Amino acid sequence: SNRHRAFGPTGSALSTRRKRPDELGAMVSNDVPVYDSIAFKDMEFDASTQTYWHACPCGDMFVISADELRSGETIAHCNDCSLIIRVQLDGDAKRLLGMGDAIAVDPARGACDHEPLAVPVPT
Repeated sequence: SNRHRAFGPTGSALSTRRKRPDELGAMVSNDVPVYDSIAFKDMEFDASTQTYWHACPCGDMFVISADELRSGETIAHCNDCSLIIRVQLDGDAKRLLGMGDAIAVDPARGACDHEPLAVPVPT
C-alpha cells in the first residue's frame, strides 16, 4: 500500500505519533527537543561579550546573551551542534539581570515603564 507522509520545512518526515505528557514539557515552541534544563547559577558569564555559556557534550558551548535573558528568552543554542538547553531563571537570577518580577525594564529609561508625571511646581 502507498502511504502518504507529511514533510516538514526541511524535507524530513513529520512524526504523527502523539507526544506523551512528559515529553511536552521538554519541547520548545518550534517542536525541537530540549537537551537539558540548566540552572542560571550553573552558567558561566563572559563579560567581554555579555553572554552566558554552558559546556555542550559536543565540546563546544551553549550560548545566550544577557539581553536575550532580560527579554524573557530562556533557550540557549550550541554554537556547533543542534542541541539546545533551557536556562532556569530564579528570583536571584532575575535580580542579577535587572529584571523585575512584574515590571519590564527598558535600560534607556530605567525600571519605570510609564511616562513621568507632570507635577506642578508652586511659584
